[in-house]
Amino acid sequence: EMGEIGELSGNAVRTKSERSKLPPILGRDNEDLLPQMIDMEHFPYPNVPLARFNNLMRQQTFKVRRMDPLEIARQLTLIDHTLLRRIKSSEFLGLGWMKKNGHRNSPGILALSERANQVYWWVVSEIVSGELPAERAKTIQFYVNVAHYCHELRNFNGLMQILSARSIVCVLRLKQSWALVDDTTRQKFAALHFVVEDDSNFAAYRKALEAAAPPFVPILSIYLKDLASLDALPDYINQNLINFSKMRNISKALQTVMQYKHLAYGLEPISFIIDYLLFKVKALDEKTCYRLSLKREPRDQSLPSSNNASPSRSNNHHSKHHDNNSNGGGVSSHSAGVVALGSRRKSRLVSFGGLSRESPTTHSLDYADISA
Repeated sequence: EMGEIGELSGNAVRTKSERSKLPPILGRDNEDLLPQMIDMEHFPYPNVPLARFNNLMRQQTFKVRRMDPLEIARQLTLIDHTLLRRIKSSEFLGLGWMKKNGHRNSPGILALSERANQVYWWVVSEIVSGELPAERAKTIQFYVNVAHYCHELRNFNGLMQILSARSIVCVLRLKQSWALVDDTTRQKFAALHFVVEDDSNFAAYRKALEAAAPPFVPILSIYLKDLASLDALPDYINQNLINFSKMRNISKALQTVMQYKHLAYGLEPISFIIDYLLFKVKALDEKTCYRLSLKREPRDQSLPSSNNASPSRSNNHHSKHHDNNSNGGGVSSHSAGVVALGSRRKSRLVSFGGLSRESPTTHSLDYADISA
């Protein structure tokens, strides 16, 4: 019974034996440094055991870490891709997302921005909410696996949202928790971090995106930063000659974001997971997260003996960079927030005390939009 897939969105229940006859999902078990991508030509069935689905519906409860991280990554990808598809080309004109009336000029851009911030703070909140180091370590391992599958699904935006949680001080300082994270998870984290690190203007990410087959969800914030930088360049050079280099680079940035956004993922939205991820996740504010972090592991608490007591060497530079630029648990400038990278205004990395259906942007999205 636990091997069966629940009857979701009108689809008949499919047994484990029926699933075994399907084409394999490529790369799911790949542990190489750079994970392989899922072959989206093969439509994967949702991985939601029927017994667990019925129990969730009966108890009206949902614990995300009891689900397969692959399925959570799929549903996060569908949400991000739906928000990406809502962005219109006109929203990029005149850097409208930076303006005071940005929600009117660029509603789609800001919706995806706010969604990124919410997912970021949700992951941070989930980690610091665990009372015991072992529980927090399991939470870290779960979300690294979700990030791993986001990368396989070519959801680079989701990948950045989750990995950025590692950079904030209230998570970074949890040395007892990180000491219990297994080596496999550390290797995955190192490989994924390499993809989205900001060295050489995100060179590794840009190369990975060029090699990725659509559909994909790019890290929109990087291109907003590009557009803001390009906007500062003159339109004319050398005695009123048009600056074609500027125009070409603007066109390239817009093309990267907009060219393939209408190519759909071969994934099935699952109503109760979509509903949870949109409306029911608990994202604590920054001060609360930091207080919880100090409560979980006070400053004077010694680190338990472990060979894994410190982060992997590949992440040390990244960790120090954010620790030095943080202020009592503050967030780095290139974490999950979309507008934080592309805006001249104060960072829009904001704290959420929970999600509301009344939001004019992100939360106007619901299951019907994603399943359409």
